[in-house]
Amino acid sequence: MTTSPAPAPLTIAILGCGRRTGAKEGWAIGYAHADGWRACGRPVRLLAVDPDAVNRAAFAQHFAIPDEDTYTDLAAVLAAGVPDGVSVCTWPGLHVPLALQALEAGVRRVVIEKPVALDLGQVRRLTEVADAAGAIVAVAHQRRYEGNVAVLRELLGTGALGKDLRLTARVGDGWDILSWTSHWFDLAADLLGGAPERVLAGLAWSGQRRYGHAVEDASVVLATWKDGATATFLTGPGMQFDVEVAGTEGIARLVGGHLELWGRQGSRVLPTPATKPFDLLMSEVVAAAEGGPEPRCSLRRSGIGTELCFAAQESARRRAWVELPLQVQFAPLEILAHPTVGPAQGRRVLLLADEHFGSGGRAGLAAALQRVTGLVPQVIHAEERGLTAADLDHVDAVVIYHTQEHADAATQAALTTWVEGGGRLAIVHAGLGAWRHWDTYRQWCGWVWAWGRSTHPIDAMVLTTTATDPLSLGFREAWLPADEAFIHLEATAPVEVGLTVTIPAGTFPAAWRSQAWPQVRAWMPGHRGDLWSLPVQEAGLAALVG
Repeated sequence: MTTSPAPAPLTIAILGCGRRTGAKEGWAIGYAHADGWRACGRPVRLLAVDPDAVNRAAFAQHFAIPDEDTYTDLAAVLAAGVPDGVSVCTWPGLHVPLALQALEAGVRRVVIEKPVALDLGQVRRLTEVADAAGAIVAVAHQRRYEGNVAVLRELLGTGALGKDLRLTARVGDGWDILSWTSHWFDLAADLLGGAPERVLAGLAWSGQRRYGHAVEDASVVLATWKDGATATFLTGPGMQFDVEVAGTEGIARLVGGHLELWGRQGSRVLPTPATKPFDLLMSEVVAAAEGGPEPRCSLRRSGIGTELCFAAQESARRRAWVELPLQVQFAPLEILAHPTVGPAQGRRVLLLADEHFGSGGRAGLAAALQRVTGLVPQVIHAEERGLTAADLDHVDAVVIYHTQEHADAATQAALTTWVEGGGRLAIVHAGLGAWRHWDTYRQWCGWVWAWGRSTHPIDAMVLTTTATDPLSLGFREAWLPADEAFIHLEATAPVEVGLTVTIPAGTFPAAWRSQAWPQVRAWMPGHRGDLWSLPVQEAGLAALVG
């Protein structure tokens, strides 16, 4: 009687052992990968790969890995021999570079943590290389293998929930779509028949970064399929982790490892098998490399989870539906996180402003100055005090936005020295009515509010740059919602008009620079605080202080 030879052992390198801290950047997912490989049905020799000696040693001790099987990086592993497989468990920025390095060296089993990459171009490059090499590449969207998901998939396959399927998924605990909602994106594609047709999304972003890349604070994403199915994904504060699928005949809900079903006969919790998702994932990868079926989490199938992250970002960036497959190959949120550096970036600004009759203009203007300069402006409340020479030390521009009547001697001396020395002075909206008893300031303005004669109709307005565009505004025409437009201003000195405003009463100057002092510039729109969030207002500020 003959016996089958024992299967040859597999050498598997875990790239990124990690450190178990419990924080969002310390999950040490490499431990779960290692457990999965050891349960794949073949003998496995693990290699611990991490540049951090503490992480590497702790991982090696946990899995009883000898010192000779621990490495600082993949290059050192490959110098000793090509492993049979790798798990890429590093931060996302290294996922594709390491996977490509392994594939090009001849590794034929690769499992990558999600998100696969930090832009879609990397995902597509990885797909091309893997296909050309005939390698098996899978994404760690292991939730496809959970027992309750398997039962839900079977329910949907039998039509138990009826038609017009609507999936709703939520993610809480401060997570983001790349780090966590990508699991639900992937699951929706698995349950609803592949990639959706198009995506519409809105994001809130405050500058947060995680694992080295930009992440949103909260999001709402809607995806639609050609057959009419829809999915809504909610990520943000106050959310819990769950998935619900509703149809014409019932509702199924995945929550806390259970599957709850509501139908015409009432509600019940369905029995679901206990599974070890990473064990199943690695087993499928091993089998596929030996001629077995394509893994459920193959890159071809599960790459959609990452693609939908970038589709959501692009929809929010463009404020429009985006269709799948996604055409842009960059990371849209990084574009928002790294805006084009304009002439005002890095400029240190002092804002002398009053609250301007409760308009919210001071707060709105200060926030806009921070956006266009990247720095928090120094704000002095004009109703409390004027300027001193010390205030003007270490600033690049001064912005005036108030209607205080009198300038004290210190203010006059400090600002005169500033302007005569070539300092940038921006006079914004209310500033055209400021210090009406100070003739020198009125000459800097060029046009001023004539108390008792000038008026400010409140209308929607069209702003148009002049042919010469002396302020270098860079646009041709813009529209503003109803706000104060100054007319019947008093001319006090020659100016070069850069922008006009058209309202039902006619066309009037809206922005200009002084001929005698070209560094002194005026901008008329901006009574309401909310208007300072508009791009045209920010463009004007950049031209004034940049």
